[in-house]
This record gives sequence, C-alpha cells and structure tokens, in this order.
Amino acid sequence: MKRFARTRVGTVRARSLRRRSTDCERKVWWRLRSGQIEGESFRRQHAVALYVLDFYCPALRIAIEIDGSQHGDTGHAAADRRRDEELRARGIVVLRFWNSDVIENVDGVMEAVRLAVMERRERRTTPSNLPLAGGGDGSTPAAGASPR
Repeated sequence: MKRFARTRVGTVRARSLRRRSTDCERKVWWRLRSGQIEGESFRRQHAVALYVLDFYCPALRIAIEIDGSQHGDTGHAAADRRRDEELRARGIVVLRFWNSDVIENVDGVMEAVRLAVMERRERRTTPSNLPLAGGGDGSTPAAGASPR
C-alpha cells in the first residue's frame, strides 16, 4: 500500500473542498494548524484512497471528521461506518464530531483531539513485549560461558 494511497481524482476533490470549507471546518482548522495540538501537524481535506478526510495527522494516523446533520440520515450513517472501518483497517483512527459540537463547545472538541493525540503518541512509543536482542532475558552470560 502506498503511503497515502492518493488518486488524481481524490486530490482534485480535496483541493476543491479546501476552497469550499464550512464555517465549522474553518473554526477547527484555526485551532489545528501550525502544530497547535501538542506540536502535531494536521492536513486539511487530505485524500486517502477513495476518501477525503476533513483533517488528518499523518504522523499519528488520526483523522478528524466534522459532520453536518445529513450524516444522521440512515444512508449517510451506514456509509460513514463503512468508511471508518476501511480507514481503521489502514491503521487510521477516526474522530467524528457534529457541527453543533464545534459551534457550542469547540474547546471540548479540541480537548478530545488533544487526548487522542496523546494516546496515539503513547501507543507509538510504548515498547513491545519482544525479548531482548539474543532472545535472552537480559541477564549477563554465566562466567566462562562461550558464545555460540
């Protein structure tokens, strides 16, 4: 799989969406841009496969979607679930917020994003449970033991 799995059509669509961003998207972008959330870089209207994500942090694979009322419709909700499943399969976590959340409580929305950033960082830096080099338990070799 390519790094971003972009298509020419997706890129053109993303550019168009950037030019036509909603008030809520602009409000969130104002707080995401320039590394304002824990120094992480987010992209606006970023194409991934067949989808264009409202906001995307490539370093942590976090997508943020700002949804209008149409996403509450049965058809949109089902499509959003399928989209989220495909993005999860690509290792991307999706955070969804309603426009009303952004309008009424943008600080709460940004705090949820900040917590997700911190959690993804923690997962990225947590050492695995693999054995130490050589497969041993980390203890030093017994006196007089010869290397194999």
